[in-house]
Amino acid sequence: MSFIHKRLTEFKGIDDTEVLFGGLNVIAVGDFSSCHQLTSGIRDPIDVSQPPFVDALRLLPLKEQVDEYKDNRFKDLSRSTKIYEFDAEHSIVEPTTLIPGVVSHEEVPESLIPFNDRDCAGLSRKVKLAIEAQVMLQRNIICEEGLVNGARGIIVGFSWPNGADDQAKKGDLPQKVYVKFHDTRVGLVSRVTINDLSEQEPLPIEPVMAKFYGKQGVTLQCTQLPLLPCWAAFIHKVQGLSLDAAVIDLCPKMFEDGMVYVALNATTSSSQPPPLMSANPITGINLTISSLCGSQ
Repeated sequence: MSFIHKRLTEFKGIDDTEVLFGGLNVIAVGDFSSCHQLTSGIRDPIDVSQPPFVDALRLLPLKEQVDEYKDNRFKDLSRSTKIYEFDAEHSIVEPTTLIPGVVSHEEVPESLIPFNDRDCAGLSRKVKLAIEAQVMLQRNIICEEGLVNGARGIIVGFSWPNGADDQAKKGDLPQKVYVKFHDTRVGLVSRVTINDLSEQEPLPIEPVMAKFYGKQGVTLQCTQLPLLPCWAAFIHKVQGLSLDAAVIDLCPKMFEDGMVYVALNATTSSSQPPPLMSANPITGINLTISSLCGSQ
């Protein structure tokens, strides 16, 4: 890969060593660990734990793969930091007399809450987060500052109600979650410093409220953080996103040609085309120009 980088840099006439592959898109496919068998000049397979891929979103073909990757990252984080779980707070908007057995607006039976997050105004019943967790914003907050659905960043801190030092009990929502977004243009006005020693410029993300129709036609109000852990994403979920870099798994489970196109198309840059690579070697799958372009 270093040889390819050198030749493309010479070809494009770029002296900046920080611009990989001369600013061109490079799709590296195959078993990188065996590159040394091809030529003695290629001995350094791409390391996805280093920039620009260390914080890059992993694009995977199956939701089960996304969940597994997320669980593994939380397991790694649990060795050094506390993992928090936050429960959505539901209340009933309509008069409770219309619902048998319910005596308080704050008492919402599980049977009235839709199971799918999409039916709950996009807010999850439970959210698991931690300091250093990669997250994605699930709601438009301040569009003119780039605080929009799909913005990604890393959690650098929490603040708790009534000045508490930590979560009072499992499930309680924080007052704010401080997120340092990957795009430095996001939230230029809203940035804060969480302590005098921190050089971070995170943005405070607060719980949001939304109304939706629950089961039995009742109107519910939900309060929850508009954040979800996002080290990896299901390929079909990244349509419309613009990623500076991505690690794409082109494994045999890539069951549709269009999935490859969607994954590649999501990775763009306003300044230069980013490098792309596959997370795993491809086995038993054939990629052609027609399948990448979506044509016959």
